Order: sequence, then structure tokens, then C-alpha cells
Amino acid sequence: MLHIINKATPDASLEQCRTLIDPQQDAVLLMADGVLSALASYAYWPQSLAVFALSRDIEARAINAYLAPHIQIIDDAGFVALTEQHAQSISW
Repeated sequence: MLHIINKATPDASLEQCRTLIDPQQDAVLLMADGVLSALASYAYWPQSLAVFALSRDIEARAINAYLAPHIQIIDDAGFVALTEQHAQSISW
């Protein structure tokens, strides 16, 4: 499953999301304000999980130099590829 996150701060739904993620099969896509949870100082997402962030949202917030090292930056084509790889997605 592809978990799409567009929120900046954790709340009950994001905590629920974290408990439902299977690091072996699932991936997380951070977009809009959700990319803020990719900051290295925040360390919200475990390194064992495939976490992707949209480049346009990272650039808009000028945080590229501050991302956690395991965050993979993708463009819109990468976003489409993720949706093709995962039969189901859910937005949080």
C-alpha cells in the first residue's frame, strides 16, 4: 500500500498510519506540508521504511539540505510510478 501524507505535524491519524505500515511491502509518499516530516531533525519515519518526498514540495519549502538521509526525492513521474507499483493507496 502507498501511504500519502500531506500534513506537517503528527496527529492521531498519522500515528494510526505508522501502526498500519508494513515496511516490507508499503511505502510512504510525502507531499505538500507532509515533506516537513522528512527533516533529519524530526526523524519521524524509520530508516527501514521506503519514504519518498516530492521534489517540488521540498524546493518550495527550501528544505532540501535538511532532509533525513534515507528520504528519496522524486518528481511527478516518480509519483505516478509509485501509484503503479502499489495497487492501493490511502491519504492521511
